[in-house]
Amino acid sequence: MQNIEDIPSRVDHERYYSAIGVADFIAAHHDEEGTYNVNEPWGPEGEIYRAICVWVLRDAYKFSDKPEYLDKSRIILERFRKRQRPSGGWTLSLGSDGLKFKVTDDERRDTETLEDPVISGAVLKSIADYQLITGTKDSQDMGNKAFDSLMDLWNSDIGTINEYRDRHLSALRSNPDSYHFMILLGLNAWSDAGSSKAKEVLPQNIDFARKTFDNFDDKTMPLMVGYYVAVLTKFCSLEYSKRYIKPKLDAYMKSGLFGSNDIPGGYGHHDGLRGIVTDELHMRSGIGLANAMKSYDLNTGQNEYMKTKWYLDICTWIDSMKSNDGSYFEYQTTIDEKKYGKGSAGQYLPILWILGTLLK
Repeated sequence: MQNIEDIPSRVDHERYYSAIGVADFIAAHHDEEGTYNVNEPWGPEGEIYRAICVWVLRDAYKFSDKPEYLDKSRIILERFRKRQRPSGGWTLSLGSDGLKFKVTDDERRDTETLEDPVISGAVLKSIADYQLITGTKDSQDMGNKAFDSLMDLWNSDIGTINEYRDRHLSALRSNPDSYHFMILLGLNAWSDAGSSKAKEVLPQNIDFARKTFDNFDDKTMPLMVGYYVAVLTKFCSLEYSKRYIKPKLDAYMKSGLFGSNDIPGGYGHHDGLRGIVTDELHMRSGIGLANAMKSYDLNTGQNEYMKTKWYLDICTWIDSMKSNDGSYFEYQTTIDEKKYGKGSAGQYLPILWILGTLLK
């Protein structure tokens, strides 16, 4: 494990060991089939979550050298290999209902039969990240098929894929277009891994991401605000960040639509089925906004957010969600201030934020 003083500035040194502790939890709760097993998650686990777990386990390994992180990453990638469709893509495949977010039998069936192309983007990043750190090419063929599946759907006129929107799948997401940031991250990773075609289409997808962000408003899911600020401040100019991203982020924070009036730093959630929910304060939302502010400051070299009351209150709330076993709870109810849920999103998101995984 690296000495704390040798860890780069993108890492929150104060919370570094919390990130390693929750990485231990993620690794321990993926079985030998790559399935995540816990009691009482907030909602169903899906394949996107498995891909992001690889992102953070790989990043945690860079600093800790814990072999179990790479071992579980390998097992999860093998799970993707077994589940890859002949087209090269995957289905979302939602699991059992959680405590709060539940789907109908029709919705679950559609997630098991209809392909979800954004998963291909997430998996491409998982494969590229894993192969870069291990020096292996064991998953290259799987990645090539996934990339080809995206290119089969590519529309240069819009800068992203032509996506079939099933009413059941679309209903699960408050803003389906916003999930295409995973395609952008996958294309970037595949470009860095040597794909000339990915490098060619990447600027088109960055333009699509900018247009998607332009359409965000105060009702947009906080998690997506965080992802898009992280991505766009990385790929776009400082001038763009100052002129477009900062005013929108300021307006979003000042609107306070999701913020709790009773618990400082707690923010509600927006999902496709229930709309805006403010009696559940979510790690998805808190981490999303903390990541937005951290990403803006570190990617732009500006000192705008990380010393503000907004940021410090969210940090305090996130710290309060930590469990005694090294994991984090996913949400807190405002009526009784109790904390619930150990789903994987509640675990990988703190790592993304603490280690600055999307800032590298």
